[in-house]
Amino acid sequence: NFIEKAYWKLNHGMPSNWVIGSSPKLLTSSQITKIETLIPSRLGIILQPLSTLTEKDWFPIFRQIYSDVENNGKSNRADIFNGNYGLNRGLCSATLTLSIVFVIQSLNYWFVSFMLLEASLIYLYRMSRFGELYAREVYNQFLLLPAIP
Repeated sequence: NFIEKAYWKLNHGMPSNWVIGSSPKLLTSSQITKIETLIPSRLGIILQPLSTLTEKDWFPIFRQIYSDVENNGKSNRADIFNGNYGLNRGLCSATLTLSIVFVIQSLNYWFVSFMLLEASLIYLYRMSRFGELYAREVYNQFLLLPAIP
């Protein structure tokens, strides 16, 4: 959890939050406009412009978006991305921990520690990539739903 929290803090928050704020980067401006129109009609939420929302305000709304996508049977692909995200998150932390243990145990294992650190960075990259794919898929499936539930 610490690695995940630190990583996303350094990378402008979790990908599910990349549609809010003054410079969104996950979706196009037309997609964001469509999300702003779908949320009131599909979820019954009166919404401020996404550019003014904070991560704390957006989190429960994103969860409702995911629930709507799931209730309409469109979450399969997003769930696979989320599973891969969790797998790579766990592998990243495990290999990083092992890398540290090997260095503490003996400096003779520096090469093994270095290889584990490299593996950890690969898993971190994959975690990041699957997190982005998950958020993008949830939003894309939400955009495909009809305006009226």
